[in-house]
Amino acid sequence: MGLLDYILLVSATAAGVGAGLGGIMLTLTPSHLRAAKAAFWFAAICFGGLGIVWGVHAANYPLSIRLGVAGLTAASAAMALVYLLSVLDDRQSASPLAEQSLPGFSTTLGIKIRDAAAIRRQYLFEYQDDEGASIRLNLSRSADRFTFSVTDTGNDSHSLEIPIGKSGIPIYGFIFLTAEVGLANNATYLRVLVNGKDVKNAALPFRVDLGSRHWKQGNIGADIKGENNSAFEIAAASMGHVTLTDQNISDLIGRLREYLTSVKFNFK
Repeated sequence: MGLLDYILLVSATAAGVGAGLGGIMLTLTPSHLRAAKAAFWFAAICFGGLGIVWGVHAANYPLSIRLGVAGLTAASAAMALVYLLSVLDDRQSASPLAEQSLPGFSTTLGIKIRDAAAIRRQYLFEYQDDEGASIRLNLSRSADRFTFSVTDTGNDSHSLEIPIGKSGIPIYGFIFLTAEVGLANNATYLRVLVNGKDVKNAALPFRVDLGSRHWKQGNIGADIKGENNSAFEIAAASMGHVTLTDQNISDLIGRLREYLTSVKFNFK
């Protein structure tokens, strides 16, 4: 084996190993995104260098062919890298709840939301535990956004503001709406999903005290006192004290769709 063959073989092997390691990093729970990014950069450099090294040493081929091979190889590596980095960026903006279940709160509603045309907050739900912690989702007084908020046992509140419409929570159309609060050791995660897609999430750098998280008291369509009702049509509801991963939510929605289809539910 000549020196050129050896260099090309090592570079190709290194590119394959780098890409493989990057892929493995993405499958871990939680994902090691920084390591995956480094592995993909390494793989792209090694693969892109294959054409350049070959073009420099393959003097028995015309210059045009050598330049073409080098350019094509480098371009392929660059396009693959751009795509993989975009995937990593999407992963970085996703909530950790996408991949791990945490204690806290989770609810999924099969619902068509309407505007009650009332100049007040319109609650889709509110739950409370024995220690006074509460979680709620409501349409704002101005009816221009939704607010998903959590109040801890010390009466401190933290919230997400979600727009109305395709980029947030749509109204006048049937959706599967999921809202979650997850408690890690030193962080709290909030997120809202529509049809399994994350539309808004936030991370707090501390653990919110939600007490026992036994959400025994609560209402769908009104606040904890049974007031400030909202207008909606509901077909399904689930609630628990542990968050669901994206896969869990997808499976749940799939089962709900299958059941609703079997009873000839009108999804429009």
